[in-house]
Amino acid sequence: MTKEEFENLWQSIIKKYEKQWKKVKKRYPIGTIVRGINSYIYPQGTIITGENFLAVYTGDEPFYIAFRYR
Repeated sequence: MTKEEFENLWQSIIKKYEKQWKKVKKRYPIGTIVRGINSYIYPQGTIITGENFLAVYTGDEPFYIAFRYR
């Protein structure tokens, strides 16, 4: 698959999420402090699952984790 073919396919897949994506970007602009669950840690960033969003943290600043015990 060429880069162009991949990009066309990718755009067609994410098109249905565009409205939701814009809404989340407006509510949580870059730099907004959010609270969520640390779902996955990858070398490229950390996936945080919030009440109504997914976030990727890729910054150089410390990442604060709060622990909840049941």
